[in-house]
Amino acid sequence: MDRTWTVGFCWRCEDDDVPVLWIGPVQDAEVGDAGFLCCAPCVRRLEALVSAHNRRRVVVNENPVLSALARLNGA
Repeated sequence: MDRTWTVGFCWRCEDDDVPVLWIGPVQDAEVGDAGFLCCAPCVRRLEALVSAHNRRRVVVNENPVLSALARLNGA
């Protein structure tokens, strides 16, 4: 992933005039899309959330009972 930082507005904490990183596009059903930009602390928080999400998926996939329940519930 390209890690080009610019100075701007963080969409997560709403801090302004800080180095921000483009995370990806966000969409609004009525208006369209825009770039989602976050400052370094918010990028770290989002990365931690992604890691936690992926760890939960690995645990479910390694436990046959949980995996069967997850499949039944659409996971």
